[in-house]
Amino acid sequence: MKSKSKSLQVAEYVKAGHNAQEGMLHFGVKLETIIDHLMTYLEHDGELDSEQMRSFYPLDQDAFREISAAFKQLGTEYMKPVRDFLQERYSYSELRLARLIYLCNVQAEAAPDPAQ
Repeated sequence: MKSKSKSLQVAEYVKAGHNAQEGMLHFGVKLETIIDHLMTYLEHDGELDSEQMRSFYPLDQDAFREISAAFKQLGTEYMKPVRDFLQERYSYSELRLARLIYLCNVQAEAAPDPAQ
């Protein structure tokens, strides 16, 4: 029997209600690694709650809006063009987390409405 991928393990742990700091301690990794695993999970059709992801880092709403607009304009594949566009006002960690939240929102908007 094949064991679960690390990305799936991290996603399940977070979805069970654990925060980023708990995940870092549990898996013995940095915040960036937790975000990378969650991004991988999301890219493989996993679903994450953007509000829960927001709790990972204190990124204010104006900053998130600005970063999201840059991702919408430039795409989400590469960080450097977005960081350059935003004149390096945000760290790569902030950009990675904002990208994760942004993609959670995009995914939620694209999901079919269960009420229909």
